[in-house]
Amino acid sequence: MVAPQVAAMPGQGLLFVRDEFCSRLRTATERRYANFLVKRGIILIGPKPPMDASTETNPYKAPGVENVTALNPGAQAAPFYFRDGKLLVIRDGAELPKRCVHTNQEVDEKGWRKRKPLAWTPPWVFVFIFFGLLPFLLLSVLLQKRAKVTYSLSKDARGRLAKKRLIALGVMLAGIGVAVGGGSLLDGDAAVLPIFGGVVIALGGLIGSLMFNPVAVRKYKDGWFSLKGCSPGFLDSI
Repeated sequence: MVAPQVAAMPGQGLLFVRDEFCSRLRTATERRYANFLVKRGIILIGPKPPMDASTETNPYKAPGVENVTALNPGAQAAPFYFRDGKLLVIRDGAELPKRCVHTNQEVDEKGWRKRKPLAWTPPWVFVFIFFGLLPFLLLSVLLQKRAKVTYSLSKDARGRLAKKRLIALGVMLAGIGVAVGGGSLLDGDAAVLPIFGGVVIALGGLIGSLMFNPVAVRKYKDGWFSLKGCSPGFLDSI
């Protein structure tokens, strides 16, 4: 991965011919990240600096190279994230700006800011749940990709998130009540439907409570995690 490695060494005077630099970017994600660094002024692309008069001409140098790519020594360290449409693309260890990812409000030092784990499991793995819980869990552990990202949430965003989780918890408890009540009040085949329905409702509430996270991984590719859940205002500010 060239772009982060280059950007992580500001002030060392690294210089790349533009074509050479672009040829080192192996994937479309790396190229988008490099473009992001150029827009932020961390990587500079411009005309070739004039040759010092005392410098000897290299007769073996290929002619016609006029654009170079170099680090901007005065720029901040390269962030390990960039915007890709409606998604935020990050690498493991990314630290997002100190603004709420939902409201884009500034979050001070006393506000909520934590380093949270993220995980992505290939979607096709969930097919194996029909073959048993053990094969599904085994494949999930082996193939799951993990990362940690530091982000902030405002008080309003945390309040809305807590309400959603309370509603999901209430649905789960209601489902448990339906299953227990149906099993205790009804006999025989009459109890099957309320028990089954209650279990389904309870599982739906449980899954819902687990899914209500500030950000979630939409996809993974080449070491980059694409996150959904960030507001347009937050993405515009990046």
